[in-house]
Amino acid sequence: MAGRRAALALSAILVLAVLARLLPAYMSGSLFSTDVWPLYRDTRVLLENSQARIWEDKLFDGYNNHWPGVILSAAVSAAVLGLSARGVYMYLYTAALAAGMMVAFYAFARRILARSSSTLSLLVLGFTPSLLVFTSSPLKEVYAYPMLFALLALALRALEEPLAARGLALAAVLSLGMAVSHHLASFMAAGFTAGLAYALLACSLKGLRLAAPGAGARLLLLAALEALVFAAYYTLYGRYGLQLPLGLRDAALYLVYAAVIYGGFLVFAGRVSPAAAVLPVIPVMAYILAFRGSVAAMIGVRMSSSHILPYAAPIAAALTLVAFIRDRLLGALEAALGLFIALNTAFALFGSPGVSSIIHRFLDYLVPMLALLVGYLWGRGGGGVRLLAAAVAAASLASGLLVSVNIVSYRDKVSYTWYYPLCETRGFDTVFAYASRNLTLVGDTKVYYYGLMERNVDSRDVPAMLLQGGAPRPGKLYIVYYENYRIGYKFFHSIYRLGGLFSREGYSRVYDNFWVQAYLYGGGVDPRA
Repeated sequence: MAGRRAALALSAILVLAVLARLLPAYMSGSLFSTDVWPLYRDTRVLLENSQARIWEDKLFDGYNNHWPGVILSAAVSAAVLGLSARGVYMYLYTAALAAGMMVAFYAFARRILARSSSTLSLLVLGFTPSLLVFTSSPLKEVYAYPMLFALLALALRALEEPLAARGLALAAVLSLGMAVSHHLASFMAAGFTAGLAYALLACSLKGLRLAAPGAGARLLLLAALEALVFAAYYTLYGRYGLQLPLGLRDAALYLVYAAVIYGGFLVFAGRVSPAAAVLPVIPVMAYILAFRGSVAAMIGVRMSSSHILPYAAPIAAALTLVAFIRDRLLGALEAALGLFIALNTAFALFGSPGVSSIIHRFLDYLVPMLALLVGYLWGRGGGGVRLLAAAVAAASLASGLLVSVNIVSYRDKVSYTWYYPLCETRGFDTVFAYASRNLTLVGDTKVYYYGLMERNVDSRDVPAMLLQGGAPRPGKLYIVYYENYRIGYKFFHSIYRLGGLFSREGYSRVYDNFWVQAYLYGGGVDPRA
């Protein structure tokens, strides 16, 4: 009976989590996320042109086709199943990747947690808002997540026994699949695996032996395999689509940050639970999550912290649970995950502000770490701690569902640029089709990504005008949509209030379908193609 209840609970979580991720596409009738449009269009190129080769940049967007895992897979799925590329991206892959990620994470969690604890961990992973929204679209990194968790499960297996030839072959295949799919996921997988080896070493130096003999060496071998596969792929093909904006100075500074953070862990590893060594970074993480003051200015964020409260609150609450870990092995695993996230977040924030725009991507990797923590405390904590773990899981569920409903009801003020209702996409398509090629099209991040491979869109013009003043040059067509007026004009992670910008002299409204408007600046220019 208990086993049946556990299976029902697991099935209910999986089904509800998948449905929550399908909701935006179903309600909008369109693809969800800014980043998915070039992937979708690259897939259409493959389906519509049998002579197209994925390495021909002139046929594709020139970046995503160098990390083509999801593009190739979606094209094959559409051709074999007789589906449209739109149907694959809106429904099939959104559901399949969500289910695959959660099943792989559950297998990973079961290596170290009991069934009920793993189920609660899955609830947290499935509904923590930031990860829920991000995985509601079949993006490159989302495509890599099932492989990431499968590799982490192999790493936990390596703690107990040597990886046979089949295990290493599986690791190589998964590493290659991740490398072809997304660079950051590959980087994080290798860092987590090497970090776990370091955590075991640090604990062993303090007299704490947490795994079978040789586990550290096996983990380092696995991390080296992951890193080498990625390095080979990047060198041979990936680098032509992504040049990392980092030099030797950045590499040296990164090593300094690593020495400070991992050296600090070494000091505390034998005195407290290994995960408690991560406690000093919690205030920094909370500060970053709040996007306040000098941090906001440093990373170029202009957004009210109240807007991100439903996203940040479950993560901030779960971070405090680190202090309750008593299991040394789980503590080492949490430290391996947490320290690597802290290293990259701190480096992006303070060491290399040029890459600070991806801080939120590092913070997404906190979610599996915290999900494991909540599950552990549910299974092994005292009465009060169990209640606290249950409260955090409930907060994740409630916040995730609230954010999903807010997005489709136009009340979300963070992820609104990811939601593309048909009334907007049809408006964008009309403007793109009829606007003269002599005009410079201007729009925010949402319009910019929708225009990729269709029309070039300048997203920097409006923030520059609002911050610096002055008038634009004639011959610019400004595309705005409903939320630009209600919430603001979004440029990457910053939101700017438009005020009465387009009611000023010189702007003429040349298109309006109520949801989308186009304003031409300057007279004497025919806006039509």
